[in-house]
Amino acid sequence: MKRRKIPEGTAFKATSNEKSKNTPAKRKGKGTPKRRTKYSNAKFYRRKLVHPYPCQYCLSDFDLESDRVEHLLEVHCTTTHGVICRPCGKLFVSEQVKNFHAPKCGIIPSRYVMPPYICDECGKDFDDRSRLWTHQKFTHSNERRFPCDHCNYRAKTLAALTLHQSSMHIVSEQVECPECHKSLKNQLYFENHFKRMHTPKGYRQYVELSKRQSDKRKEKRRKNRVTTSVCSECNIDFQTVPRYISHRSKVHVTTKNWQCEQCGKGFNCIKVFQNHQMYVHTDERPFICDKCGMNFKNPKNLKTHIDRVHTEGGRLKYNSYNRENYKRKQILAQELSKAKDLECPDDSHVDEGTVFEVGGSSATESILE
Repeated sequence: MKRRKIPEGTAFKATSNEKSKNTPAKRKGKGTPKRRTKYSNAKFYRRKLVHPYPCQYCLSDFDLESDRVEHLLEVHCTTTHGVICRPCGKLFVSEQVKNFHAPKCGIIPSRYVMPPYICDECGKDFDDRSRLWTHQKFTHSNERRFPCDHCNYRAKTLAALTLHQSSMHIVSEQVECPECHKSLKNQLYFENHFKRMHTPKGYRQYVELSKRQSDKRKEKRRKNRVTTSVCSECNIDFQTVPRYISHRSKVHVTTKNWQCEQCGKGFNCIKVFQNHQMYVHTDERPFICDKCGMNFKNPKNLKTHIDRVHTEGGRLKYNSYNRENYKRKQILAQELSKAKDLECPDDSHVDEGTVFEVGGSSATESILE
């Protein structure tokens, strides 16, 4: 039988099998609604963890089986001979189809993994797998695919790059907060400040977030805290933990993650590196003491100056600290002298900073601060 050739461009009326995607989920002539997709199936099993009797065909959830059956009969059952499986809430066109479904009723497919979804890197749990993927991609990945056109900054996400450019490279007038009269860099900074500090909900979230971040920093410092002042490699007691840490970073840590292009000095901490670039290679002293007029390069030095010089308690504490510090330096100098005598018994001149052998271990240069 030959088929009639149809001219191009001929318009046709949509048949029953060519309905739009916006048509209702109920199929004509059937007692069951349209099948759900794989993603909605996974969401259905997650909903079941909250409410034991969710509807298979819409987002309605029920705590009683009788309520779900009544909902199915009123909303989703379009024929009088439809059959309901009460344990799982599915609709069937006949009792025979329901009996075929009975052996696998209520069994969760093995391909569905129930929440919580736990991150292998940090142990944080999520209710949705997509949130876990997003967390792993942007938190535990060092890939920064979005470079800034104006500086060397690279962002992990396009939203972070847009925020960086709008806050750092767009010149705008400062905005003053009407509540606390604080001057903000631009309108975006002002909106974030006002929402965070001058609205009850925002301020509560800000306090909770600050507390969580503070607890994380404390826990990290507690895990990485150095409690000894004795260098195990040099076998020298530096009297204080900060001196030992300074000695270790200068002598025993050879790899530097950041290096200054102007002076070649290396750093292991990015904040110290940024402060070095900002305050060392410039003669500007923008921070002025209101009481004596002294100028300082950074606010930390100004604060230390005010505490030590312009407060009574600070002066007393600073003087006592100087006395204790002087005693520690004397003890450390004696230990270095003993180490030098053990290595050089002929009293030959050895400059400070020469490598000594103390107890079979090497002690390298230590700068007394």
